[in-house]
Amino acid sequence: MIQRWIGWIGSILGISCLLANSVAAQDTEHQALLNGTQAYEAGKYGEAVDHFGDAIDRNEASINGHYNLGNALYKTERYDEAAAEFQQAEEQATSPNYKARALYNFGNSRLAQAQAAQQGTQSNSGDHLQGAIDAYKQALRHQPQDFEAKNNLATAYRLLRQQQPKQQNQQQQQNQNQQNQDNKDNQQQQQNQQQQNQEDNNQPPPKPDQPQQQNPPKEKPASGEPREITKEEAKRLLEMVEQGDKRVQRRLLEQRRSVPKQIEKKW
Repeated sequence: MIQRWIGWIGSILGISCLLANSVAAQDTEHQALLNGTQAYEAGKYGEAVDHFGDAIDRNEASINGHYNLGNALYKTERYDEAAAEFQQAEEQATSPNYKARALYNFGNSRLAQAQAAQQGTQSNSGDHLQGAIDAYKQALRHQPQDFEAKNNLATAYRLLRQQQPKQQNQQQQQNQNQQNQDNKDNQQQQQNQQQQNQEDNNQPPPKPDQPQQQNPPKEKPASGEPREITKEEAKRLLEMVEQGDKRVQRRLLEQRRSVPKQIEKKW
């Protein structure tokens, strides 16, 4: 019986410790939210960011922490970070009223981004106007009578209509610049081609190819061995010899006739 009482007492002490820790955590979160609110009302938005961030560190599911941190970031013109905090608060909120407030501030952050982009103070990393329009529409689904959400929705639509002709003009200007650059490149290529053609025309004409000399037929070297002659060749040679002999005999005969005969002396 005593052991059972001891067990009950230990359980009660354990529950008491858990409750004490939970209460202490809530106190520290509440204190961080309180400090952040005081800094925000004093216009010390940087300090407010730190205090509300501290509240979120102590309780990640702190809806007030995300919502108030978004407000402080908005005041420091950190619109993209503020939009992320408002989105987190809207996802964690359960009541339509709180969701509508978070969506409304999300739309304000996107609208501020779009206006800053038009003024050139921030880079446009997306279609911020369309994001603002979608946020205001969702906020009005939760609170259809929200006059400020309707007014800001109309402002976003007006800026979007103004932006479309500007975007078209910018696109036309980019196309015109690209076309001018293409024409300039084509002219440069034509000039380079003309210069190359002129250089080619100024070069001396190439020398004609020299005709190849045909090698005369080489004489067949004489062979050291006697060549046999045909009968016809032998016959012609004999006739030539006979004709030659006749001519020789004829000359001798003529010579003899021209020489005077000696008269024999009679004794």
